Amino acid sequence: MTDKSPFEQCAVQLRKKGLSVIPLRPQSKIPCLESWTDYSEKLPTKAELIEWMGRKDANIGLVTGKASQVIALDFDEDVEGLHSKVKSLLGSLKGQPKKKGARGFTVFFKYNGEA
Repeated sequence: MTDKSPFEQCAVQLRKKGLSVIPLRPQSKIPCLESWTDYSEKLPTKAELIEWMGRKDANIGLVTGKASQVIALDFDEDVEGLHSKVKSLLGSLKGQPKKKGARGFTVFFKYNGEA
């Protein structure tokens, strides 16, 4: 068992991999920062990460977009069997990162800068 928060455990390593991460409220998806959307365009600085390490119970959030070069498709509602149709379509994408949530799932893709 570690005394470090999820943010403290992972933030530096994820930032080194080029991912934009921010602290979230404990056991939540809500950002601790009032103005966090800038981090979809820029990576946090080392000084910002160090400052955020002071949040001893912070969760960690990945900010998708240009900075992280990651986009996510989030499927929360299963409208007319959409989940099974999408899962079937995405089934051919072996090794594609996915996250299962309480209401659906999220699939992550590399962002190549195209709009």
